[in-house]
Amino acid sequence: MPAGVAIALALAFCGLFTALAVLIGPKATNAEKLKPFECGSEPIGSPRGRYSVKFYQVAILFLVFDIEAAFMYPWAVLYEQLSRSPTGATRPPTRTRSSTASRSRWRTTRPPG
Repeated sequence: MPAGVAIALALAFCGLFTALAVLIGPKATNAEKLKPFECGSEPIGSPRGRYSVKFYQVAILFLVFDIEAAFMYPWAVLYEQLSRSPTGATRPPTRTRSSTASRSRWRTTRPPG
């Protein structure tokens, strides 16, 4: 319910100020004001210029890695919690050949028995 009230108030606020801008705002138009403005200089060339394919490739790569970073951040924050087993204990480290070899050095003699 509170979210619906907030959305309704936001829409009413936007509608009110849009209506005020249309009703109270200046309305004087002429040919000079309707011309495109480009930093005070006359427009040069067509605004419908073509872009290179490289531009689109860079843009798509940016979007892919940007979205990947957005998905990786929550995973990185919860990494320790996600690496625990369902019982809450941390997983035992995996044994490598070097760790097994270093442990066998300590057992040079057989225990009596």
